Amino acid sequence: MNTRLKRLAIASALIVLIAAVAFLLESGPGKGGGSTLDDNGRAAPRSISEHSATHGNGDPGSGSQGARTTSPPVVRVSLAEEFRMAPNLRAFYDKHLHDDRPEAVYFRGRALALCIDYVTSPAHEVERRFSALGSADHPKFRERLQSLKAISRKCGDFFQVEMPDLARMFADAAARGFPPAIAMTLLDMMRNGKDSDSKAAELLQLDDPEVVERVMPYLALRTRFALGDPNLTPRPAIVQDAWQLYMCTIGADCSATSRYLLDQCRSEGLCGAASVEQFFQAIKYSPSDFQDLVRAQVIIQESIQRRDWRAIGLSPR
Repeated sequence: MNTRLKRLAIASALIVLIAAVAFLLESGPGKGGGSTLDDNGRAAPRSISEHSATHGNGDPGSGSQGARTTSPPVVRVSLAEEFRMAPNLRAFYDKHLHDDRPEAVYFRGRALALCIDYVTSPAHEVERRFSALGSADHPKFRERLQSLKAISRKCGDFFQVEMPDLARMFADAAARGFPPAIAMTLLDMMRNGKDSDSKAAELLQLDDPEVVERVMPYLALRTRFALGDPNLTPRPAIVQDAWQLYMCTIGADCSATSRYLLDQCRSEGLCGAASVEQFFQAIKYSPSDFQDLVRAQVIIQESIQRRDWRAIGLSPR
């Protein structure tokens, strides 16, 4: 009798063991609330995908809802791009007023430099003074006035803003290695006998329109915008504009609402262009001069790509 009871107990234990094994196999890793074990019998950590399925993109408490919804991707815009696209530079300035990064210091300074007329006078006063220079009945002058108003909207209300020391701001950004600010120091480097051509070449390799624009005053004085053989170089004004056209190929704002074209319309009365290229082709230059400009732009672009610095008048040591 005792032997029979022992056999029944053993059989019952085997049935329980088999059921338990079957349950574990059915549950598997991550199923049925069972833990996955590592080689030492400890609960193994879940993968990132498992965590996301439970908590939704890693947000605590989002539960299974995160597994059924997909958050839109985060688009990160560089500060340079934010500055370029800013519809209101005063709002940009205020947003980054306490941002101590060198790029933020630099672009705050650039916003002030572009809108310096609006620091001492409100926009309506700037526009009133400009209106007194011509007749609102003249179509061309009306276009110039509209360009000024577009600049006013872009700048926003800088009137009586506390004016910092711009030179110190740019020097600070340069000292901390921000390339456009470093480009602003090239003339001082040249005057102090340093290898400014090598630094200019290094900066131009960045293919950054903001950097190129800051290098241009150096090129104007250092090379007088010469390209290769001075006897074959177009006149400096054409080469300078070829650099402007080159900037369009590396991401500068060259649209009808760019600051460059707004300034050309406001100051020179050269209005109506849909782009910088069209401005040069249809408004500013004759067909032959425009061809010279395009050839110069190609020389500039190819010389930078080949690192042929002498072709654009530089002599790095």
